[in-house]
Amino acid sequence: LMKDVITPQLVASWMGLNELTAREVVDMNLMLTLAAHLFITAGFFCSTTLFYSEEKDHYRLLREDFFTDLETPVIADEAQGGYDHQQRNKLGIMVMLMGAGILLMSLIPNPMWGRLLFVMCSLSILTIGFLLQRSTRTEARKSVSGT
Repeated sequence: LMKDVITPQLVASWMGLNELTAREVVDMNLMLTLAAHLFITAGFFCSTTLFYSEEKDHYRLLREDFFTDLETPVIADEAQGGYDHQQRNKLGIMVMLMGAGILLMSLIPNPMWGRLLFVMCSLSILTIGFLLQRSTRTEARKSVSGT
């Protein structure tokens, strides 16, 4: 529909514009496609409310239970701290491995400023990984000392 019926040249003529450049045609094509997708999708979504019947809704109880569960506050227990500890530990290792990989990328033949950028990015990533790892170690020391 958008390629054959509503073309960028047609829209340009509606707006009183002269011939479009190749770049303007590409941009206009993208805008028209996105606009058509938005209107068709939103139109379909809004039109479904016309056919909805609350009496025939087989999922009403499930939906009400879902929203009840959604509004129920979640209270974390003591076991959650152990899961958080494991998650930070594993995430810290993964982040440090990524930082090491980016540090190795500084060996790629680049100008000196390019290599320094790789080193600086890797150092920031390695720092985040190290801090995640250190937070698990300090937490482990606190639990051992009992404070």
